[in-house]
This record gives sequence, structure tokens and C-alpha cells, in this order.
Amino acid sequence: MITIKAEQEHYCLLTNGQDWTVAERRAGKYHPLGNCSRPGIPLDTPEAATLFHRRYTEPVARRILDEVATEWRDLFELIR
Repeated sequence: MITIKAEQEHYCLLTNGQDWTVAERRAGKYHPLGNCSRPGIPLDTPEAATLFHRRYTEPVARRILDEVATEWRDLFELIR
């Protein structure tokens, strides 16, 4: 079972109880970071395990979540 532990902007910190990763959420579906060209994946399907292609420790995943959300906010403010 995949659980969302934190959210910032369009990004979510996910855990499967053992591993941690960060994914982008769009239209209720999830995309692994850096690979948003493929169709999104609902969290309640077996395919959601592919979101854990990049696995991190919890502290590293939280840092990555902070970094990508900050980058998104900075870019949004720049183009706004």
C-alpha cells in the first residue's frame, strides 16, 4: 500500500512502508520525477510500484521534495 506522507505544490512524498520517493501529481495521477511524458499512474493500481524506480531514505526524500517544490515556486513567480 502506497501512502502520501507530505505534499508541497504538485509534488508528493510517497512511501510503501519500506522505501521513499517523490512523485508529481497531475489530474489525480502520479508521475515519477523527471519522467512526466508517460501517462500518469493512480496510486491504487499495481503499476504504482513503478513510481519507486528511484528509492531514497526518508530524510533524502524529504529534502528532494523541498527542493523540487521550491524550484517550482521560483519558476512560477518568475513567469507570473
